[in-house]
Amino acid sequence: MSSEASRAKLELEDRLVLDDGAEGEEVEFEGATLAISCDSDGRGVRSEGGVNMVASADEDRREAKDRRPSDADQTVFGGSGGTTKPTTPVTSAKDFFATRDGALENAVRAAQPIILKKIDGELIGSWLLTEIDHWDTEKERLVLLSDHSLILIKYDFITLVILDFRRLSLKDFDRVVIGNFTYPQASVVPRLDKLVTFVKGFVWSKFQKKEQRQQQQQQPEVDASTSNTLSVGTGRQRHTMGIRAMWNGGKPVQMTDSWNPWSRSIPWVTFTSHPLASRSSPADEVGNYDVDNFTRKFLRALNLENESKAEEEEKCRFEERPIVIDNYLGLASFFHNVNSLGFFKARGKVSF
Repeated sequence: MSSEASRAKLELEDRLVLDDGAEGEEVEFEGATLAISCDSDGRGVRSEGGVNMVASADEDRREAKDRRPSDADQTVFGGSGGTTKPTTPVTSAKDFFATRDGALENAVRAAQPIILKKIDGELIGSWLLTEIDHWDTEKERLVLLSDHSLILIKYDFITLVILDFRRLSLKDFDRVVIGNFTYPQASVVPRLDKLVTFVKGFVWSKFQKKEQRQQQQQQPEVDASTSNTLSVGTGRQRHTMGIRAMWNGGKPVQMTDSWNPWSRSIPWVTFTSHPLASRSSPADEVGNYDVDNFTRKFLRALNLENESKAEEEEKCRFEERPIVIDNYLGLASFFHNVNSLGFFKARGKVSF
């Protein structure tokens, strides 16, 4: 009994010696704490397991940047804070003759004789977009992109004939601007647009509610994914984005051209999405009307054209900034756009 008591006393003394931290003895590492402090220059000091690590604020920002989505996950217009979907007040997708079965495919088929392989190369893609001219009037245009050319076609979706077309060579473009559409500060168009959009949106919301009640009475369960309804926005000049391709080398436009609404000598073209891009449809179908989809392939074709140019030739430059529409009063263009006169639509008992 006395031997067991003496043994227990010796073990207790050993524990007390270890607790006091005798010099020269190694103690097994069981863990560590993390402490962070900041110096006056904004650098953080980390201590992990007895090792000091210095991490600057720049490193933290780099880590945050690495966690951002990749470029492949972003759209061409992702950094400008806008939308490529049009916000022009419209009633229903079925009013557009371009929505008829096979209408867009037939239009592209009818335009095949225009494509000259020796000049244009192979066809890359086709889109139905909205062209905005120098008088701020919106027009429905069939756009064909090939290896070396950009072809703009005015196609009549009612009579199914080509009314006019333009061929632009990709090597002639010297600057491309991508961004929000905006007006000069003194322009009254944004104020008029907001007023009319608000009135039309109010009337359209009443009509939409009435139509939904009728649909619920006739068919209780309506699939929202097959809806032909288009959204009503708050004004194109503030929220819609697009692309402008120029070939004038920065030279000013002559007065005789800028004041002529029918001039064909304006050295740029401007596009935004077709109103049909905002409807609820499969992504591949909406892509035919989306300017973002067009811009991706257009920029890729221009890059290939730049690579084929000689070193002394001027290459096309790409910029991301607001696209200014020089329209200060423009009552004629405002009336034209509000009533969608540049699109082939059913308008009550008449269609044009």
